Amino acid sequence: MRAVVSPRKGATGERPPRKWCSIPHPAEPQEGDRSTRLSCRSSRAPHLGRATDPSLGWGLSSCAPAGLKGTGPDGPPAPCGPSKRTKQPGLRNEPNRIGRMLTPLQQQVLDRAAADGWQVLFSPYRACLVGAHVDHQGGKVTGFALSYGIVLAYSPTDDGMIRLEDLTVTGRASLNHANEPVELENAQDWSKFVMGAGKLLSPRKRGFEGVVAGSLPSGGLSSSAAFSLAILSALADANGRALTNLELSRAAVEIENRFVGVNCGLLDPTIITNAKAGHMVTLDCATGDVTVEPGPEVAIVAVYSGIPRALVSTGFNNRTEECRQAARMLSKLIGHQEEVTRLGELPRDLVLRHIDALPEPYCLRARHFVTETERVERATSAWRAGDLEELGRCASESLNSSIANYETGSEEQRVLARILRDTPAVLGARFCGGGFGGFAAGLCLPSDAQRIASDALGAYRRAVPGHAHQAFAIVSQPSDGLRRLR
Repeated sequence: MRAVVSPRKGATGERPPRKWCSIPHPAEPQEGDRSTRLSCRSSRAPHLGRATDPSLGWGLSSCAPAGLKGTGPDGPPAPCGPSKRTKQPGLRNEPNRIGRMLTPLQQQVLDRAAADGWQVLFSPYRACLVGAHVDHQGGKVTGFALSYGIVLAYSPTDDGMIRLEDLTVTGRASLNHANEPVELENAQDWSKFVMGAGKLLSPRKRGFEGVVAGSLPSGGLSSSAAFSLAILSALADANGRALTNLELSRAAVEIENRFVGVNCGLLDPTIITNAKAGHMVTLDCATGDVTVEPGPEVAIVAVYSGIPRALVSTGFNNRTEECRQAARMLSKLIGHQEEVTRLGELPRDLVLRHIDALPEPYCLRARHFVTETERVERATSAWRAGDLEELGRCASESLNSSIANYETGSEEQRVLARILRDTPAVLGARFCGGGFGGFAAGLCLPSDAQRIASDALGAYRRAVPGHAHQAFAIVSQPSDGLRRLR
């Protein structure tokens, strides 16, 4: 995998210091170069450095339920104290200011970490407005990290045990050095992620004791990938292992595929590990190339439908298998000699030529793949050009194709996504993830974001009164990815 990071230029045309990055770059770009190339195979993940994220002060929308309200003061939030760990080469130790996106439970995590001298990781959620349901087929995807996510505080232990307390669900899990559960208290679901991380990073000499809390319910913003990446990073750090972005992302996917039972791809962890504030991440799942590019100032409004979901209990896996079957059928029609299991392995022009020869639902799945990949290419061009209207159109077209061709999305999620899309000043919107519950996200200008959040939430509550009490809205800007807070 190759990562290309295009630095944002200031008003003078000079590049600001790269305070987001925790590693020394192989070489500084020469004046006039547009992009910095990072080797994902040899570099320590840049997201684990301390970084000041301008969007972290945005906080939860006033539309959020009381239990999810941020606790930060009106003024600048107090910084975390400096790390007590031995400074590693390239790892920054300056304080990181975190804003009002923290819930009271997450503040408890930070308070405990400060009192005990523990390490703290922040693993953000992500929003994908264009590029849905194609990563597992070798397509192209885009996304942004959000200023909300998972806070994990941990301290390495010498006994190889993993002991984790989840304040969000009031659960505990303990695994021995052989990754066998010793204690499971209200942790039957999320302990699978911990067990998967433990097995993938075995054998190990050290474990960790930790406490974790998320800020949002699950539902299309990749809380599972954020959780997996946090556990993997903590366990690797405890054992002195430096994992690259690619290694972290592949391990997170393997956890979901093998241990949780969700047939997902690289989209979610790749965005979370590579994200940078004010930038859009693009991944070509066929080549592994990652591009992180600056663009115009935007905001993301996400509205929660009040309906939780877990992908393993939905029709998500059926859709991925239908895509694979469509690839096999097209391969035979084209006369491809090698065995094909992903639509991205076939020439796009030949797929378009033979799509109509496939029976339903396979022709629909193939059509979504081809058109969504083309939309990603349009969206990345629009982002570079600052054309937010075109980017928004791509997001709304992605929603339409997800409904018509990928045939996903519950009725409530479709209603929510259309309400958000049609709210004045929204540039484009779609439901998040598989659309079986959770969030819908829309793109807009920052100046319009809070009003849009209030208007869309109110309209949804009127349209779907049965879930009105659980629904809420948040506002974010494109934010930094997985990183160390302490």
